[in-house]
Amino acid sequence: ADETFLPKAIDPEVHTLEDGTFRAFFTVMDREAHRHMKPFKPHELMTAVSQDGIHWEVEGLILTTQHIPFSVTTDPSALKLKDGSWRIYFGAVSEQGETGNIATVRWWPLD
Repeated sequence: ADETFLPKAIDPEVHTLEDGTFRAFFTVMDREAHRHMKPFKPHELMTAVSQDGIHWEVEGLILTTQHIPFSVTTDPSALKLKDGSWRIYFGAVSEQGETGNIATVRWWPLD
C-alpha cells in the first residue's frame, strides 16, 4: 500500500468528480478514533475528499445506525445524481439478526 488515509476503514469506493478531485465512500470500524460518535456501532458510513488520490480529508459521517432500523451498515456503493446529491446503497443488518439487506439513503455534500 502507498499510504493509509484512514486506519480501520474498510470497503472503499472512490469516484472522480467533475473538477478532477476524488470522493471516497467507506465504512469505519474504529471506536477509539471516533469517540465523538455516540453510540458507536461497528459500522458507520463516511466520506473523504482528495486532490491527488493519496492525501485525503475526511468530511465526516454520512450515515449512523442511530437513526435507522439497522445495527450494522457496510459496503457503500454510490451514484451521483443530476441534482448533485448522491444515492448510496449499502449492506445492512438489523439487531434481530436478519441475514442481510440492501438499503439506500440519499446524501448531499456540504459544498
